[in-house]
Amino acid sequence: MISPVNNHTIRGVFSKCKQPVRVHRVCDIVIPSMVTYTLIAIMLIVSLSAFIWPSLTDALGGAGDLNYPWQPWTAVFVHGWPGMPILLHLAGNLVLLALIGPSVERRLGSLRFLTVTVLAIFAAGALRLLSGVEFNGASAFIWAYAPFLWLLVRNGEQTGKTGILYVMWLVIPVVMGFILTLSGARPIMAFLLGNLYHLSGTVVGFVTAWFMNFIRA
Repeated sequence: MISPVNNHTIRGVFSKCKQPVRVHRVCDIVIPSMVTYTLIAIMLIVSLSAFIWPSLTDALGGAGDLNYPWQPWTAVFVHGWPGMPILLHLAGNLVLLALIGPSVERRLGSLRFLTVTVLAIFAAGALRLLSGVEFNGASAFIWAYAPFLWLLVRNGEQTGKTGILYVMWLVIPVVMGFILTLSGARPIMAFLLGNLYHLSGTVVGFVTAWFMNFIRA
């Protein structure tokens, strides 16, 4: 026998979802880290589709010349280039996003987290147009979350994730520079070209953190 629903209970649940909360503007029990998991889904769908149908990589701007207006920005969801297998590149970005995305999104709120993401993607696309350098990958917006994570670590909220910052700001940039050095580029140019997305994302992260009053909070 199904027990009757208590109207007071229903009103209580909805009133809690409507209350302003620190984590999200929506009911967090229903959709936790909504933007993070949506980005993960898009990365998986786009990159795995491009792995199966390589022509999709060119169409989305992941490789080759830019022939369509959307390519500088859709390239952030495509992964892999010569010397970096698509699945390895994708897996690395998925792990980083899964490790830091939910923490930053819960602290910022989904709307502000989405704003940081969109600004980072826009900046990465503009940088590609201006530089003419061919690069791709979700690091364009994942690195924009790193300054927020650093501020959370500094404030004692995410002390267990200090190692992730060392990986993002030290280990990966050195590895990327080394890979391009092997292709014949000079060390300084190799470091810069291999980390353009990382640099643009980090700058966007610090700038948006300042304007959102996150640094001064």
